[in-house]
Amino acid sequence: MGSTPKPTPHEHAVGRAARRRGAAARGEPVRPGRERQRRRPLPDTAWAALGALSLAVLLFACRGAPLGTPVLDDYSFLDRLTFQPPLDPFDSMGGAFYWRPLSRQLYFSLMGPWLLTAPRAVAALHVLLLVALYAAIFRSARRGFAAPVAAAIAAFPLVSEPARVLLGWPSAVQHLLAMLFAAAAIHEALAGRRVTAALAALAGVLSHESVALALPAFPLIAYFRTRRARAALEWVGASAAVGALWGAGYRIALAHGVRTPLGGGGIPFAAMGTVLVKALGAALNLEELAPETRLAVAWGYVALAVAAALLAARGRVRSALAARAPVMLGGIAWFALGTLPLAWIWPDWNAWRNVTPSLGLGAALTAALGAASPWLAGGLVVLRAAAVLAAPGAPQAAEIRVPQAITHVSFERLVRLQRIVDSTRAALASRYARLPHGGVVDFWVMPALSEVGYQGSRALRVWYRDSTLVWQSMPGRIDDAPPAAAYVGYNKSSRAPAVVLNPAALRGYARAEAALRAGRLAEADSLLGAALEAQRPLAELFCALLAYRRARVAWELGDVARADSLNRQNFDWVGESPEYYVMEARLALAGGRRDQAARAVRRALAIKPGFPEAVALGRELAAGASPP
Repeated sequence: MGSTPKPTPHEHAVGRAARRRGAAARGEPVRPGRERQRRRPLPDTAWAALGALSLAVLLFACRGAPLGTPVLDDYSFLDRLTFQPPLDPFDSMGGAFYWRPLSRQLYFSLMGPWLLTAPRAVAALHVLLLVALYAAIFRSARRGFAAPVAAAIAAFPLVSEPARVLLGWPSAVQHLLAMLFAAAAIHEALAGRRVTAALAALAGVLSHESVALALPAFPLIAYFRTRRARAALEWVGASAAVGALWGAGYRIALAHGVRTPLGGGGIPFAAMGTVLVKALGAALNLEELAPETRLAVAWGYVALAVAAALLAARGRVRSALAARAPVMLGGIAWFALGTLPLAWIWPDWNAWRNVTPSLGLGAALTAALGAASPWLAGGLVVLRAAAVLAAPGAPQAAEIRVPQAITHVSFERLVRLQRIVDSTRAALASRYARLPHGGVVDFWVMPALSEVGYQGSRALRVWYRDSTLVWQSMPGRIDDAPPAAAYVGYNKSSRAPAVVLNPAALRGYARAEAALRAGRLAEADSLLGAALEAQRPLAELFCALLAYRRARVAWELGDVARADSLNRQNFDWVGESPEYYVMEARLALAGGRRDQAARAVRRALAIKPGFPEAVALGRELAAGASPP
């Protein structure tokens, strides 16, 4: 047998150079010297730790939230599931817009029974979907990137502020499934598997329209993978087949009453730039940060960009950037094209609507930084994780006023709504195991902008499995209205703010109002005091009104000190209110402090523009009179 010739020193050198060029193209660090002196890279399975760490950051940022608790659109879907079986696979399932049978009909059919009894199980499912998303993106990115950079690309959607909403809200599964199926479709396309890629894309568009981005991406991926035009044309056929099936289904759905918000108003060019800027800020986790923190995080992004630009002076980095150009340009195009449709619904802005397009931005940014150095890609993950942790956390009490936010249903606002709505369910269930068929439940002064969380009467109907129940605001003159089956009030700030109101307290209040209209002030004061004593447990918004009415009676009776004491009690229960400031203005006038009275009137009108008592008092002040 002949011996195998040993490679010459020149062949050794050529082999080392080839290996270095391959490592540079993959974004891997190259060290000078002998190959055997290089550290052995970590196995791919070890990079699952970055996914686990990213998920741990996300869960920590959600700490204290009632994850999985139904609210908002959940009750539209649950109402349809409960009262209109069998479900129509071609309708919107109670939603205002869109046909999404996988993320609505199928998901809520499977998970609906768990939403009220075990919401944490729903959140656990969403955690598993995020794990699957990380795995799909990592495996796709690993085809062209070193493991650290691929892991950073996969971590991008997990360490994001909108991901907290995806984790905590059942209806957000529409966007979570969209990301997962889009990632799966791209993964299969990169592997050259047309059938499974087409099936993943079809499942994606049946979950959310944003996955349509994958259809034009298929032939482009095929061309860059094979450099053959024929392969690209074959994938055009796969995309066309998915698009045709989806289009045919949507045509049927439109005939079944499904609507879209696009309408016929033309192309909203003016809103497109604004929406792109909003989407960029949200994708970079800048949206909900305090101004000082936002500036610090923004400077962090600048520092990463400057470091990458300085390293780009090296030939190796320029070569790696050139090799990654298709990924970077494709990712930016994916982001821009996926974001622009949101201009049709502007100014209704919610950052979580744009999570699937943001996958492209994540791939582009991380690829650019990773081409310069894997450490910069890791720095991007750390910076984004810090921004998520710095964002407002889950409020531990549901306040009467709405938290400040740019996204209309931000994580903070979502948790507030979940606490308000679910505490109503718990409060009613503790007092009423059943409600009469056709019964009405009246609520008293609901916290601001929280009524939408109940989806009209749907939440109440789902809780009691009775489609005839009615959830409504209490009439202005309750003494003229028929008795309700139950009454609900709220506290100003509480983890569980809803309280069942005592019908005796409400009857006392109604009689007191009648006495006030008849001018029987002493009787009205006595009835109001009795109503206040009858309401147990305390319902601050209801009891504050009783205190204000008593303060007004004391004022009419000339007892200024008592009026002041009762008005302060009103403030202790609900804080600032137009009623409080109107009484403050009257008390200031009693002491001859007209400037203070004018400021109080202005504050009352700022809280509630057009408040009749404040308007009347303001006019009298302007006329120079001394109101009684």
